[in-house]
Amino acid sequence: MTQFHVTVEAKGGSAFTDAQAVQLADALYELDAADPALADMDITASLAEGDFFITMTVDADDPAGAMHKAIAAFRTAMHKAGYGTPGWEQAVASMVASANQLVA
Repeated sequence: MTQFHVTVEAKGGSAFTDAQAVQLADALYELDAADPALADMDITASLAEGDFFITMTVDADDPAGAMHKAIAAFRTAMHKAGYGTPGWEQAVASMVASANQLVA
């Protein structure tokens, strides 16, 4: 396994409250603590637009696997925070994700 620094930018299209963003952040941090392949989660948001910028370190075989795991973690956090993800496939198509290998 290789470690990758992954960034996911998700354009929400609808406003989130501060409390909702905190719920999502808490869910991400719980995933970080529970999954040894995830570390160093961070989230920033533009609440008025519902845009989220998530970074994390992911253990994966390649950059595509790292981005897939990061996007899956984001969706899982959405569910843990109590939000449905109807139309997720369309949302993923508009997300911007990048993965850079960390050098030891």
